[in-house]
Amino acid sequence: MLRAVAGLAIALAAATWVAPWWRWPPRANLVLVPGAFALIVVAGRYGSVSGYSYSAYFVVVFAWVGLTQRPRTVLWLMPLATGAYLVPALEMAHPPPGAYSSAPVVLPVCLVVAETIARVVDRLHQAREQAAHRAELLHAVARAAAAMDHLDVGAVLATVVDSVVELGLELANFCLFDDRGEAYRVAHGQGLPPEYVNSIQPATVGLPGLVREAGKTVQVEDYSSLPTAVPVLRDLGVKTALGVPVWIGGRLVAVLAAGTIRSEHFGADDIEALELLADQAARALDSARRFDEVHRQAQSYQRAINVDELTGVGNRRQANELVDSMEPGDGLVLIDIDHFKDINDQGGHAYGDEVLSDLAGYLRTALREHDQVARFGGDEFVVVLRGHSEIFAAVAERLLAGWRARRPPATISAGLAVHSGRVPTTTLGEADVALYAAKRAGRDQLGLGPALRASESEGAGDRSVDDRESGPARGDPPG
Repeated sequence: MLRAVAGLAIALAAATWVAPWWRWPPRANLVLVPGAFALIVVAGRYGSVSGYSYSAYFVVVFAWVGLTQRPRTVLWLMPLATGAYLVPALEMAHPPPGAYSSAPVVLPVCLVVAETIARVVDRLHQAREQAAHRAELLHAVARAAAAMDHLDVGAVLATVVDSVVELGLELANFCLFDDRGEAYRVAHGQGLPPEYVNSIQPATVGLPGLVREAGKTVQVEDYSSLPTAVPVLRDLGVKTALGVPVWIGGRLVAVLAAGTIRSEHFGADDIEALELLADQAARALDSARRFDEVHRQAQSYQRAINVDELTGVGNRRQANELVDSMEPGDGLVLIDIDHFKDINDQGGHAYGDEVLSDLAGYLRTALREHDQVARFGGDEFVVVLRGHSEIFAAVAERLLAGWRARRPPATISAGLAVHSGRVPTTTLGEADVALYAAKRAGRDQLGLGPALRASESEGAGDRSVDDRESGPARGDPPG
């Protein structure tokens, strides 16, 4: 008997393995439950299942039911399960201890386990079905969201329109109202005549006019019969049309219009999909506007914390950032006004500030496009040169010559060093030493750092000096 039961179980398992369950509804799985109970009962009756594991088989069956069936299905199986659980004991003259008393414990546990699993799985299925539904109807939502990451409003609107067409609607476009709401511009049209796309229409004309008046989604079953229909669309043969409002802050900014050249009724799912797409477009438009505002504020704040109020170039914070941003091969120039203390003493601090401002303006306009300048402190400026080191000395000499040609009240001295990839402050120190070497050599000239001195051709730059005889630069008096 046990061999027959084992053979039947193996046969049932094999049939279950090859059966095309994916083609059948989930309820079809329930046909396996009576067979499973029957096998458990027979095995328990003839002793191939111990008393300790007998109830576990029922828990396994109920867990499987919970995984494959909807909630409350187990309630219909409880009478069958109760009978199957008690059959072996009822057939025995002397049932083992606990054969009956375990039923009120095991079967409720089976019910709780199965129902809990079924509800969790059902929630997962609902979420999955909802996600699948959204994905099928709104394939463009993700694409529009990706465009929103770049705040590219045009890309978002175009993607939304493309998705409307992918849903089976031949015609789609956005109608963007002007600031006063008196007219709208047709944008991102698909399947529409070229003369209609990018045209300007009065706000009362066509589908947008109906949406504007109703303040909600409007469906028109026969567009050609609409008194305010756009002539070019009527001539195109548009039949069914749907207009969805795009709101931002309670204001109608656009209408997502879609239609077909065949008679068709838009169902609730279609309307929901288009409304979600319109909401996506609204978020893109709103995000772009908010981003522009925040970006302007951020730029203003960045300028406030990084720009020197007096000179208009970068401040000490910006100077430090420039130094830290140097790449190997960049040049660093320190520029200092000669005898700046005398300027302040003779003309007053206001005059000194004017000279500082003039020098900063000159440096800002005289530098190459990719070079940067910031005020390092006092009357000292730092310039970072990008490019090739062999031209840095010529660039720095040009800066000095250009300032000299302006016949300023004070000349400037400069120290140039090339960043070798070491700690940036090391390069800054080399430029500082070169600057004070230029000061000692008579001012109004360029001092070179060690790397540039080594490569400088003999006799090049009569006005250039080195720092071989310079001591600790900051120990010398400024100016």
